[in-house]
Amino acid sequence: MQSHDSMPAPAQNKINKPVVGSRLASESGRQYTINCVLQEKDNRPEKVYLASRDDGHKFVFKEVPPSMFEPACDMQRYLIAHERSSYLRLMRDSIPEQSILIYDYATDHLLSLAQKEIPLAARKRILRDALRGLAALHDKNIVHADVKANNILVNYTNGDENIVVKSVQLC
Repeated sequence: MQSHDSMPAPAQNKINKPVVGSRLASESGRQYTINCVLQEKDNRPEKVYLASRDDGHKFVFKEVPPSMFEPACDMQRYLIAHERSSYLRLMRDSIPEQSILIYDYATDHLLSLAQKEIPLAARKRILRDALRGLAALHDKNIVHADVKANNILVNYTNGDENIVVKSVQLC
């Protein structure tokens, strides 16, 4: 019979990865529950998770390679301090021990949204706001090296007949 001392911590498995259903504490001390895996690539060990707090607010947990964690945090902190653009998706928190960046959850991304019937006005707004995010980066001499449809996040609701865009952020 195994003792409690030899059992792995509930927030991770044997290789120090979060598991669905586990609770994790962030650098700020907030508690989150991992709900599901949103993205997993065969050729990369890093995953993207959907997580939530007890109040129901949803977040995205993005694992980054340990060697990239500090540089990514440094850039995010710089942008938080110097560029408060609502068109950029900036981290809300982090879990340094597991190289996880925490972001607010967005309803969808442009790649997926493009499969739906989007009114012209909504398409224009999505592209305009994504370009505003890109311009905000360029204003700080930062070049986004991976601009693509699934890096344009869109919060929207389904109106009476059309999609109503609430916000757009470049990540």
